[in-house]
Amino acid sequence: MTNSLFVQIAMIVLAVCIVVLYIKPEIAQIRAIQDKTAVYTSEIEKVSNVNTTLSDHVKAIDAIPTDDKSALITYLPNAIDEIVIMRDLEAIVAESGVDLAELAYGGETQKQNNSGNEAPVSALNAQVTPHTFTVGVSGSYEAIKGLLALLEVNKYQLQVAAVDFTPQESDVLDAKISLVVYSMNVTATEASTADNLDTEDPTL
Repeated sequence: MTNSLFVQIAMIVLAVCIVVLYIKPEIAQIRAIQDKTAVYTSEIEKVSNVNTTLSDHVKAIDAIPTDDKSALITYLPNAIDEIVIMRDLEAIVAESGVDLAELAYGGETQKQNNSGNEAPVSALNAQVTPHTFTVGVSGSYEAIKGLLALLEVNKYQLQVAAVDFTPQESDVLDAKISLVVYSMNVTATEASTADNLDTEDPTL
């Protein structure tokens, strides 16, 4: 009877040892593997969603008519051709009927705020590069107003930054017009796009 009780106790102790030393660690390992599998499945789904979104964007871009793409590249190009822009500005001046006295390219410039100081570089400012042009003309007030109207409807993203008038004889004005044309900073735009993707899915 004593031996039988001892054997039963020994078997119970052995069973507890097996559960503690083998079965419980195995269960914990299985649960860890299941958790990793769930995370992997979730990440695969997120990547798949991003790929689907990118594919939709590519399809949308491909669906844009060629003429519209060409107009967009002209309006906000990756790099400007100052010779072409100066030629177009010369044609606009000729159309307005004023006399061209000066036409010059000033190169790339820093964006400035209304007080004349350099403006903080925002996400949008970092994606575009301003280029300055100077146009000097002579003509009547009405003719110069017509020139400014033509500049507003040109095919470039053109901004009239400043206009200085100098009156001459016989109702003729000299005007010095500062213009800004923008180009797209491709590297900054790609970096911004990548940041947006990281923000939407930080775990990718």
